[in-house]
Amino acid sequence: MAYAISEQNLERQKLLARIMGPVTDQLLESLPLPSLSRCLDVGCGMGETTRQLAGKLDNVVELIGVDQDSSLIEVARSVPGPDGKITFQQGDAAHLSFEDQTFDFVFARYLLHHLDHPQVVLAEMLRVCKSGGIVAVQEPDCAKQYCYPESWAYEKIPNIYGRLFANAFIGRQLYSLFRRLGCPLPHIDVMTIAGVNVELRRSYRMVMEAIGPALMEKGILDSKELEDLCEELRRVEEQDDVLCVWSPTFSVWVNRT
Repeated sequence: MAYAISEQNLERQKLLARIMGPVTDQLLESLPLPSLSRCLDVGCGMGETTRQLAGKLDNVVELIGVDQDSSLIEVARSVPGPDGKITFQQGDAAHLSFEDQTFDFVFARYLLHHLDHPQVVLAEMLRVCKSGGIVAVQEPDCAKQYCYPESWAYEKIPNIYGRLFANAFIGRQLYSLFRRLGCPLPHIDVMTIAGVNVELRRSYRMVMEAIGPALMEKGILDSKELEDLCEELRRVEEQDDVLCVWSPTFSVWVNRT
């Protein structure tokens, strides 16, 4: 997996977890999960999503978070989990180290758009899910995001994301990906986060700073272009009453047959 985001500033993940929290809560509240369950969070990062799952799901027997970045796993382990039910381990999402049909619920948030071959990870998630269990993913479709009053920086973001991330527009593809893997009809929900909350605007600037090194390495932006872009995003961030509209988030889940 080619992960293009530098995670030197862990506040970015905490910020995104706060923004995405209500979207994930809405999904979790709609899922018919068993009362006692083993759960897996794939691409858990520093564990913000994993801890959200633990706080939202009832009667979880075991909850494991997996991420390829060992430094993020160390951060995740440094925060105590509820009743010791959460564990974190380093691992490859495309080659999960679990036996077939191990978990009742397998989840990934904002992982697949980084992958050249997301169907491989989806297949692994289905493999380790028990018959009758649930596999759920949440992914963006980065084709459109904007603010008002308008900003030239926001207009450039879809093209930047499309050139940098392996599958920046994967949200619209999820239904077909599940079907190609032989799944029954997937359940789909799409939510767009919008508001004048400064954290929404700040998230764009923090993401751009985190992907800046990769943008320059790949020749997508030069240093002056990146500096100008971040400066404009900061200007928007500091303005009052600017409406920010995020990329829509696709929440898609299936019952494992």
